[in-house]
Amino acid sequence: MDESEIQSLMELLTRGWLEQRQTAIAVAMGEAERFGIDFDLLVKAIGLAPELDAINELSGVLQKASQSRQIAEAKGEVQLSANSDLMGNALINFMAAAMLRNCCTLKVPAPYELLDVIERQLNVESFGKKQARQHKKETIAMLMLARNPEMSTSEIANELGVNKSTVSRWMRDDIFMSDLEAVRRDAALMAIIPQVLQKQREESETIRQLIDKAFPSDN
Repeated sequence: MDESEIQSLMELLTRGWLEQRQTAIAVAMGEAERFGIDFDLLVKAIGLAPELDAINELSGVLQKASQSRQIAEAKGEVQLSANSDLMGNALINFMAAAMLRNCCTLKVPAPYELLDVIERQLNVESFGKKQARQHKKETIAMLMLARNPEMSTSEIANELGVNKSTVSRWMRDDIFMSDLEAVRRDAALMAIIPQVLQKQREESETIRQLIDKAFPSDN
């Protein structure tokens, strides 16, 4: 394939991509109009000749739509697919992606509202929560073993609502076992502290009595 043929192929691919994108934009515009979004605003925000003011305005509209959908999903009060008042995830995602692309085309930062939509749609805030819950259970398991070394993995798993294999994996981890030993040492130290303090008090009283005998008061 010579250079001219490669150029022709690239032009064909580009033309095909543009046609496909224009079709998708047209479909999205038709869907978005059902929710009362102005057609001209859509053209300037997600079209192929974008304007920043339109992107800013539509980002605010999408932010409210995404928030409303998230609240409805959390409450479970409606059948989302049948509720015409709620904008669909596919439409929100497409318009958000189109505006983000257009921000790149214009070489401007994406507005905060648009970034909020994208994070909300990707459920970014949930990242790490599962790991945090798992780490909390791992810590509880460590404390349980420090208090009662005879507990079996099955007993710990039942108490924490995890699989027995999960507890076994924790106990094979060198860091877990090292931390467990440290907790046990601390627990043993805490257990003898009252005895040490009591002994110190007794010794102090004995010393005081000896001093009183050696240096009796004139009274």
